[in-house]
Amino acid sequence: MKKNEFMFDSDITYITINKLISFLKECKKAHITQVTLRFANNNMAVLPSVGAILGGILDYYREKNSFIFQFKKAPKYLSSSRILNPLKISEAVFRKERFIFDRLFLFEGAIDVSLISKKIIDFISTNFICSFGTIEGLSWCMNEVMDNVFNHSGTSKGFFMAQLHNTTNRISISIYDTGIGLMKSINSSPNYHANTEEEAIRTVLRKGVTRDEVLGQGNGIWGLNQIIKENKGYFAIMSGHTQINWEFRDGVVKEKVIKNVPTIDNYVYGTRIDFSMCFKNSFDIIKALDNYHTLSSFKDEVENRLINENWIRFKVVEECKHGVGTRSSGVSARNLLINILNSSTENVVIDFSESDYLSSSFADEFIAKLKQEYPFWFEEKRIIIVGCNSFNAGIIEKACQERLNNQ
Repeated sequence: MKKNEFMFDSDITYITINKLISFLKECKKAHITQVTLRFANNNMAVLPSVGAILGGILDYYREKNSFIFQFKKAPKYLSSSRILNPLKISEAVFRKERFIFDRLFLFEGAIDVSLISKKIIDFISTNFICSFGTIEGLSWCMNEVMDNVFNHSGTSKGFFMAQLHNTTNRISISIYDTGIGLMKSINSSPNYHANTEEEAIRTVLRKGVTRDEVLGQGNGIWGLNQIIKENKGYFAIMSGHTQINWEFRDGVVKEKVIKNVPTIDNYVYGTRIDFSMCFKNSFDIIKALDNYHTLSSFKDEVENRLINENWIRFKVVEECKHGVGTRSSGVSARNLLINILNSSTENVVIDFSESDYLSSSFADEFIAKLKQEYPFWFEEKRIIIVGCNSFNAGIIEKACQERLNNQ
């Protein structure tokens, strides 16, 4: 093997990443900046926690040490997911990019955080039926952890990767930065001191711990831990040489502490936060956060639909971005409406005014299935339908009758 060439194992694991870090440090020491990364397996995929740190490492050595990387037999997944060359977030990128999951994004400010968070929430709310609290919890966790990168890492950018696990109704997210690490951040505060990295990690889990009270209240990591615990999910923090994992299942917490993690470079410690949530595990987010009332992009959008203190308007012509002619559009509309009702106490007016002519498949997926699965919402007048022309009213009535007959 050449001095400037690194061979990845058949699977990329934390052990492989650790070997890569050692290799890059040696190259830097020897003033070798033209580096070849060779892969043994063309069909591999990786978890966000591995993808985020690998992409962050490559970006750091490109930017800080002028490394030029060549990739030999790069796996299709690593290329398409942009792990080997992280994708800078922008509105133009999101208009062009078809996928937001299994992509490594680079974010650099509050606008980027808002864009990626909204994109994730829009997808989840129209493609999954989520239990009470999960959409707001997910939105809150993403915003808080990404915001922590700017406030506490000493860097101006971070890396974000999300992955869906459809069979288990879970989302896994990893957020990584190549900054100063939690211990240095905590010890720069006059109010706290950590003697070890493990102590620093446990310190940020406490409520109200912040490096600078001007920058924030110090509830981000504490709140993330509370939400993941209530959702019975998974949570991990890696900073410097230490990583701690927590898994919450049926009131039991499984904790694992990992030591001797190599740092990305001398004096560059980095922090990675991973968490996994289940869309089916409901919880009370306000109770989870000790009556701290949260702000989330989804909650804001629900409140923007309010027409008075008791009613939300769901205007079909605005909500159904892909029209009212396909079954898939009907599925998206139904999922979004269910998630709105699961996230609020208000009633909903489904407004068909100004809408195009409905297809039977759209009416079946949106209204007929909704009525079949949640009849009490219609019986108790939590949902009412207005604004239908005679054609659309007939299509909806026929779809509901056919579903009732089949049932």
